[in-house]
Amino acid sequence: MAIDPMPPRFTADPRSVPGDFYVIQNECMGCGIPQKIAPELVNWVENSPPHCGWVRQPATKKELKRAIEILKQQDFGCHRYAGMDPRVLQSVPECCDYYVQPGVDMSPPKVNWWWRLWRRLIR
Repeated sequence: MAIDPMPPRFTADPRSVPGDFYVIQNECMGCGIPQKIAPELVNWVENSPPHCGWVRQPATKKELKRAIEILKQQDFGCHRYAGMDPRVLQSVPECCDYYVQPGVDMSPPKVNWWWRLWRRLIR
């Protein structure tokens, strides 16, 4: 059974390349974490205010691993995954738009980005 591609749950920033990995439009807080992990995949698309975007979708296993690491390490939950690759779904279900486990409602939790921002500010 083929799964039809689904649109992202959130509005993807149009400055990013199309694909399963995306950043939510106007949600980037300029943390710089994705650029440190994989600058070949995510880079700045706006300088003032700073906003990052996906400049390339992962094409190799190594790049996919780094994309997953971005989702794990991000501070504010603005990077998302809208695909169905089991490696990504199992690694970071909280960042996936359409995580499905038979018989279990796995809607992604609401990201409390205010709390994350506060934690970052008081560090």
